Amino acid sequence: MELGLKPKHQIIILLPDNEKIINPYMLELWQKYVKVIRDKKTIEHFSALRKYFQYDIDFSCSLNGKGMYIEHAKVIVQKEWEKRNYDPLLRLSSEDKEIGWKLLGSQRTISADHRSKSSQLTGHERDYKRLQEITREGGWFVTLHVRDSGYLLGKYDKREDPSFYRNADIDSYTDAIKSIVDRGGYVVRVGDPKMKPISEEIKCVFDYAHSDIRSNKMDIFLFSQCRFFIATTSGPWLIPCLFNVPTVVTNLLPLIRPWTKDSLFIPKILKLNNENRILTIKEMLSPEFGKFYTTRQYLEKNISIINNTKEELNALVLEMLDYLDGSLVYSDEDNAEQNKLSNLYLRYSKSGDNGRMGRDFLKKHFSEQLSI
Repeated sequence: MELGLKPKHQIIILLPDNEKIINPYMLELWQKYVKVIRDKKTIEHFSALRKYFQYDIDFSCSLNGKGMYIEHAKVIVQKEWEKRNYDPLLRLSSEDKEIGWKLLGSQRTISADHRSKSSQLTGHERDYKRLQEITREGGWFVTLHVRDSGYLLGKYDKREDPSFYRNADIDSYTDAIKSIVDRGGYVVRVGDPKMKPISEEIKCVFDYAHSDIRSNKMDIFLFSQCRFFIATTSGPWLIPCLFNVPTVVTNLLPLIRPWTKDSLFIPKILKLNNENRILTIKEMLSPEFGKFYTTRQYLEKNISIINNTKEELNALVLEMLDYLDGSLVYSDEDNAEQNKLSNLYLRYSKSGDNGRMGRDFLKKHFSEQLSI
């Protein structure tokens, strides 16, 4: 499966043994398309020639001989991939799927460090049977990842995190979780064990991030086999789309855009404190504010960051549930507003027009700002 947007070359990654790999299993899946060299002598040989053939894709890329910002290129590639109705690039083996389902279905409790000290079962332990039923009877689950500072700094609420602006509070997702459960689903929370534990009062949630079945393979199983993935602006939200899994991107900042058509998103809101006003959608997309990638940049501009509310998060999840159930109907007005939003994106940020901003969120915050 090729798109023909670039000359065909062998992609090689030079990867010394001491280089840390976040998820080696993910790298293993990619080796179907990419040659990984780990031999020290071979790496030294190629390193001397690196400047002649290295292709840096951190910020830019060439498509059809034209250089462009990498985020814009991703959208073009994804739209063409979907247009041709190609299968997902990555797939789990049948064996890995079976192991993942069995392991998920056998999970009874969260980590001992997060159990209630009383002899009674905790909230998470009480409903493990529901999880077993779902994995046995062809049920479904939603995977949830909410970034905080635990992974990077060892404590979830540390503000020294340079990417603190991307964080959100797991507790604000409780209404959305309940909506998933009410529709017959289960929620699996993923992440790092240093992240904030999810409340034990919430039913039908498996806090995998604090469990003892965490593994590289299980991470990818949960990203790839869920009905849809709820994300924040963090690395994990890029993985489900590789497996054609619909994604709900919440608390998005900066105001980029998901690449896949089966995605919904809502951004954070920005307040310019010096003028005591909320930034417009055009300002959030503009070069002045739309390319901030550190907390310090927002602080220097005296900008407050307003996270999504429980109600906004729940409305977005309900929209995705209705979409997947086939019961979602957008009005002509809804579609017209989305088209206007896409035109603004194409004009101000070129981040493409895939996915949709949450219908209720768009009406609430930006509906009156959509004329170019």
